[in-house]
Amino acid sequence: MEELLKHKDKGLTGSHGILETQLLSHKRGVEKINDDHLSGLEGKPVEFEAVDTFGIGGGGSAMHRQQRQQRAQRLLEEACPARRRLQLKPGAQVILLKTLNLGQGLVNGARGVVTGLLPEEKKVQVKFLSGNEVKIGYQKWNILNESQQTLCSREQIPLQLGWAISIHKSQGMSLDFVAVSLANIFEYGQAYVALSRARTLDGLSIIGNFSSDCIRAHPRVLEFYNDGAAAAASISSPCGSESFGEENLSGNFLDQKFSGGSGAGLSCEKNIHGRN
Repeated sequence: MEELLKHKDKGLTGSHGILETQLLSHKRGVEKINDDHLSGLEGKPVEFEAVDTFGIGGGGSAMHRQQRQQRAQRLLEEACPARRRLQLKPGAQVILLKTLNLGQGLVNGARGVVTGLLPEEKKVQVKFLSGNEVKIGYQKWNILNESQQTLCSREQIPLQLGWAISIHKSQGMSLDFVAVSLANIFEYGQAYVALSRARTLDGLSIIGNFSSDCIRAHPRVLEFYNDGAAAAASISSPCGSESFGEENLSGNFLDQKFSGGSGAGLSCEKNIHGRN
């Protein structure tokens, strides 16, 4: 706790015009911050629209087929990190949603700033924290059922606005500059998920009201550890499924501080199982 308090309202300095990402507990606050900042940039936004496809098979009536497609659509909206419509302007802060090139640092959660919009090419030019300036094109996400059949898929620019992001949506990401708000934490383990998004302590700032009451473990988790069980790795993520997330490729300061390891993990894109 004392170590975390050292980072209360600490100023973070980025490079290449990249600012810190605010991490909030509620989606509404995230959308307001991102919308306000985007509106503050000059010019009209360019919109990139996703291409959604459905592979719903099987028999049944037209009504049943429609119901299956509606369920698949809901899964797509809930699980795919890419939005159906993405509006951007030059200067917009963005987060990469998919690992594209590990060697270039283009990993899930990489921070960048938009330097050019190329709607004719269906691409966005982004300068990342690594200094690389890259054209990012459409990428594809699939939702598979339990038989490994494609229920639906989405193709979209793998970016989202990066002035702010919800704690839930940040799962699986590792961010360089994170300003974490622990106010209004409402789930067990949510504070850990938020704090562990920072790759290093140098890149962490805690903003707003903060007390030890924000950091809570689920009683069953505490019971598990108090019983001396050794299989801690089998505990699932405290904030729910990492929908279409990717394992943290770069680790975070909590993993490094308490596990003694490098924090590096394996890259893996998860499939979301739905039922026909």
